[in-house]
Amino acid sequence: MESIVKKLSEIENAASAIITSAENQKAALDETYHNKTKAFDENLEKSTTEQLQVIKDAHDKEIAQLLLEQSNCHAYALKALQEDYDTNHSKYAEELLKQVTMI
Repeated sequence: MESIVKKLSEIENAASAIITSAENQKAALDETYHNKTKAFDENLEKSTTEQLQVIKDAHDKEIAQLLLEQSNCHAYALKALQEDYDTNHSKYAEELLKQVTMI
């Protein structure tokens, strides 16, 4: 009977050792997967941030180019209006005076 108890005790000790080993391996795997997940998340965030910056820079460059084109277009229109005024201001004043005095 004592040999059976001894054998059961050995089996229980072996089972406890196996469970402890499995728990240690599980903890090590958990830490490994946690570290890999953290590294993946950091790389993904860095990559996303870089891609967003590239898109933002391209957008800013496009906006600056559009503003420059509009500014040049407005400057050209303003110059044309000023030249027209300089050339025809007397004529415009006479026509305006005629319209005002006719009323």
